[in-house]
Amino acid sequence: MDTPLFVDVLDYKVFSDDLNAISISSDRCRTINTISPNSYGLSLKDSTFKAALKKTDFLVLDGVYFAFASLMLKGRNIKKNQGPDVFYHFMDR
Repeated sequence: MDTPLFVDVLDYKVFSDDLNAISISSDRCRTINTISPNSYGLSLKDSTFKAALKKTDFLVLDGVYFAFASLMLKGRNIKKNQGPDVFYHFMDR
């Protein structure tokens, strides 16, 4: 399996690939979290929450505004894998 793609934006490594690139049968995926403008704002005030987001194995986009920040700041688009999409994808797998 190829190495999944990530985009660094606002000091976070955000997953930017097809959800099938996440292997659930290995130790590489123990945690999947989502990042949104709200969670980013909370992470600025809560160091424990920030550490949890940074230590997650796969941090996926949840909301268009964080993707917009990546596009504006880095010139890179993030594949949209929103929270509900992630949930249903892995429930089906």
